[in-house]
Amino acid sequence: MRRWKRRLQQAATDLLSLPRDTMMSGVSRLTCVDGEQVIVENITGLLHVSDSRVEVGLQDRQLTLSGQNFVVTLVSVGEVHVHGNVQQILYQTKGGVS
Repeated sequence: MRRWKRRLQQAATDLLSLPRDTMMSGVSRLTCVDGEQVIVENITGLLHVSDSRVEVGLQDRQLTLSGQNFVVTLVSVGEVHVHGNVQQILYQTKGGVS
């Protein structure tokens, strides 16, 4: 049943040419502005913060930002804002890099 519902949501999203996250729950959104500001929505937790690395927990993945001069400017329920010089964005599934 769950699989059928997800397929129906995906078909409706594709048919209406909507962004995937508008109808599907559990989908994270990452916005990176000029490599200096990153907003991650629909997070499950903030796992690690340092000057050169930020790790964010997502539904079934982990997001790692690598760079320099990172400062977390906002942490709220389901969202984090990071400023700094982003050099790499890495998504990892539970089994490895995706």
